[in-house]
Amino acid sequence: MNNLNLSRAASGGFLGRISVGQKVMLIVGMCIAFLVVVGAIGVMSMAKIGNEIAQIAETDLPVTNAVSTITTHQLEQAILLESAMRVGGASGETHEGQFEELVEKFEALAGKVEVEIKETEVLVEEAIAHAHSDAAKAEFAHVL
Repeated sequence: MNNLNLSRAASGGFLGRISVGQKVMLIVGMCIAFLVVVGAIGVMSMAKIGNEIAQIAETDLPVTNAVSTITTHQLEQAILLESAMRVGGASGETHEGQFEELVEKFEALAGKVEVEIKETEVLVEEAIAHAHSDAAKAEFAHVL
């Protein structure tokens, strides 16, 4: 018995003085503490991801859709311009009625594109005001 007490005393330190059951409880307590820390980090990361997804859904997607619509209408204008050039004189024959119709469609799209650009600028300015990071603000400023 004395040898056992001497060996415990010789090993020294805190762990040498506590029983096996206490050591197991200490390990379990440390595991629970680490689990709580990892869980808290996970919850904070998920909240950050949730905010980023909300920003994408509320600002990025509407701006992207507006820019895509503008691009589509500009491409339609380019097609109308090419058609008007073909009809209006590049082929040597003029079809006045068809040319005027193409010009009217082109001008209607031009007005529509201007309105869409102004609306998109307002969307982008709002997005810049609500952006959560400097990188997002810089990206939206690039769109302007």
